[in-house]
Amino acid sequence: MVICKNSRRELIIAASLLPTLCVPYAVSQDYFNPALLEMNNSVPPSVDLSSFEEGAQAPGRYRVDVFINKQLVDTKEIDFKSAGSEQSNSKLQPCLSVEQLKSWGVKTENYPDLNSLNHQCADLSAIPQATAEFKFNEQRLNLSIPQIAVLSFARGYVPQEQWDDGINALLLNYSVPSEPCRAMVLTAHKIANMLTYVPG
Repeated sequence: MVICKNSRRELIIAASLLPTLCVPYAVSQDYFNPALLEMNNSVPPSVDLSSFEEGAQAPGRYRVDVFINKQLVDTKEIDFKSAGSEQSNSKLQPCLSVEQLKSWGVKTENYPDLNSLNHQCADLSAIPQATAEFKFNEQRLNLSIPQIAVLSFARGYVPQEQWDDGINALLLNYSVPSEPCRAMVLTAHKIANMLTYVPG
């Protein structure tokens, strides 16, 4: 009898847990009501938040760390524009000038098509296999450019255009040795001091 009670209990537990294993997969989407941003009650709402719902970011100017082939080359403010025709596919792409790429060591003279689209932003697709990826959460712009299109510099190299004269400074060191002296004849004590300046 005890065996039947235990098997019946296990059967009831198994039957009650079976529906939890058959739960269908549910998908939800983030939605923010744009009416909360409006001061007036306009219908339809004038604020379009659809790009944020898809995980995209707003175009604009961002201060980013620029990495070329995983090496930090600069930290500066760069304009980003939305690329892609569909809202869901839009990614931010940097608007870099040919002069900026040249200052970072890219051989721009070998790729005359960098300026083909417009004179403001360089067309990175002119360099074969070159890509730009903006990691918004890290504020990091990763540029992947083939080694043949990049000048090779020694580690820690600073271009001559970025040199400066430094700051005006004065270095001065001093030394004050002091030792007590006792005269043999006199019982008076003397202290001998000497001040030495060492300019640098």
